Amino acid sequence: RMESTSNIHNRPSLDSPNDRADFDESKGAVSDDYQHYLGNATYTYRFSPRTQTFLAYTFDSFDYDDNIRAGPTQPTQEDYVVHSGSLGLSHQFTRNTSALISGGYWLQDRDHADNREGFQGTVNFTQTLEKLSFALDGSTGYRQQFLEAENFGFSKYYSASATLSYQPMEKLTTSISGFYSRDEYEERVIEDRNDDTWGGNAGLNYLLLPWLSASLSYDYRQRDSSVSTEEYTDNRVTFSLVAFYLSEAKSF
Repeated sequence: RMESTSNIHNRPSLDSPNDRADFDESKGAVSDDYQHYLGNATYTYRFSPRTQTFLAYTFDSFDYDDNIRAGPTQPTQEDYVVHSGSLGLSHQFTRNTSALISGGYWLQDRDHADNREGFQGTVNFTQTLEKLSFALDGSTGYRQQFLEAENFGFSKYYSASATLSYQPMEKLTTSISGFYSRDEYEERVIEDRNDDTWGGNAGLNYLLLPWLSASLSYDYRQRDSSVSTEEYTDNRVTFSLVAFYLSEAKSF
């Protein structure tokens, strides 16, 4: 990763991570080995301490050892490259209010199939008061699900979420949040698959001692899918205790 801070207004940045996945077929692996290359280039211009704009480009490449035709529950494994670019603007309206908006375009260049393309964008708004904070997020674009419990590969997505936190007492913090996400998978032989997932969270956190806190949360998650066997509803209640180790600063 390389960054330049030649002056207070201009900040270019380069980032190029990559990874390789090797699967053991003797243990039931159904995905082929692949090499993933990723390159990010970002240029940020700061108009003022409160306002800045950025221009970003991403090169995202998946190179499989062997291309595999899709099955009923697995994505097609075909070499492709995604080019995406976006332009964004962020502004700090007040000490407690900020917003960010960006928009752009992505193009998936596939070796043996028609290219796919779409819009990508992000919206974020944050408001923080003495005891209350609120955040609103929305985004759309593409994402890739590999090396997870469900290997869906490439998909288009749309998502939105909202979070509200309130501190009625010095030691007590409450929060509530909700989200919605839609994924459109197009790499199926039998049928395309679309998932609508939504849910929320409600939680309490209380500082019992300077070094100990307790939290209680309830999570709800539901997925509605065009493939009925992939639908589910999840309810979860969690209680946890967190202990902190406090030590005095030492001079050297």
